[in-house]
Amino acid sequence: MRPLRTWSIIAFLLLDFSIVLPISAANSFVPDTISTKVYFVQGSSVLNPDYHNNATALDYVFQTYQQIIRTPGIELNELVVIPSSSASPEGNSALNQDLCMMRALNTAIYLTSKLKVFVDASSGDYEIDWKMLEEYLDNSTVYYRDKALDIIRNTPVWVIKNGQITDSRKRQLMNLYGGKAWEDMLRNVFYDMRYATIRITYTRYDTLPAPSGITCREPEPAEYTLPDTITIPSYRAEKRQSWMAVHNNMLLDMLIIPNVGVEFALGKHVSLGADWMYAWWKSDPTFYWRIYGGDAYMRWYPWADRKNRPLTGQHFGIYGGILTYDFELGVRGNMGERWSWFAGLEYGVSVPLARNLNLDLSIGAGYMGGEYKVYDYEEGYYVWKYTARRNWIGPTKADISLVWLLRGKTKYKPVDIIMTK
Repeated sequence: MRPLRTWSIIAFLLLDFSIVLPISAANSFVPDTISTKVYFVQGSSVLNPDYHNNATALDYVFQTYQQIIRTPGIELNELVVIPSSSASPEGNSALNQDLCMMRALNTAIYLTSKLKVFVDASSGDYEIDWKMLEEYLDNSTVYYRDKALDIIRNTPVWVIKNGQITDSRKRQLMNLYGGKAWEDMLRNVFYDMRYATIRITYTRYDTLPAPSGITCREPEPAEYTLPDTITIPSYRAEKRQSWMAVHNNMLLDMLIIPNVGVEFALGKHVSLGADWMYAWWKSDPTFYWRIYGGDAYMRWYPWADRKNRPLTGQHFGIYGGILTYDFELGVRGNMGERWSWFAGLEYGVSVPLARNLNLDLSIGAGYMGGEYKVYDYEEGYYVWKYTARRNWIGPTKADISLVWLLRGKTKYKPVDIIMTK
């Protein structure tokens, strides 16, 4: 009886295994992962839902989470915030490490409060995302592109000689073109590198046909489905920003003529501007120093792209203006009692002195016309001599100006963000 009993047990186990195996195979699982990024202000670890495109990213996370927990056949495995490679280069290493972890923790706390489920913050490598910076520069047309890429690709993060750090990749980038390339990256690149990643991992159970001879209960139809891609309208900061400049002509200052000018950039290559001066000094009976008037102009900066900021570099322009004056330094005086006018062509160059300060040198030549009176001071009286008309062809404008550059708010343009699994 013992051999028969043994074979019976073996047969029972084989039958049970043949039934369990197809049933287990009927449900296969496919792990999926989706992720999105939230961005932070420079030097801050506070999550601002209204900054950059954070509102869109957070809404995507909320919707995805709700779909996962409500959809039969889908199980949430992990909801975590990852600070890896989220440090932009402008801070030091210790500061970046603290900022990265605090950004991840604050994001996890925010999601926990909104979703009513614990969200963890994992550890990361806290390194500068050099790969992201390299990809951005490789696809850009900025004037420092090639040299910056050469530094990133061929300079170690730390240059060590005789056991001591003597140079670094970041230091060479900061010194590129006297710091101008670094200033541009601070304005236009690094804001995309201050982020934390929100990652959701879930398992989708797909029901396979039951093997013949075995009846399986059909799954209930899902109320929600997760598409492979989701397109969300959003906004992205443009590289171009509105600029204006305030001018002060130091040549007129030397002549004791207060003056001011403004210039507005219409894109990167064209600008409109206007200048005004006013001086009304007198010291009877022999000293008169009076002038007021102004001009308007249009300038063209043909090589502005190379400088990568408006209102900088060589420029050509046309101008026209009006003025009235009364000069009498000795005995004889000249008075333009009626408006005189002038117009011409100009050439100049605006040279950067600091981040928001330029020195503009320009000269203009053209025509100046108008009526003026000549008078003398005789025995305590101003005696009119004659009236003439001025017809001057030659230099009519000269500037050695300090230029304060004022940058406006960042402009945003609509884009579509495509989220994929």
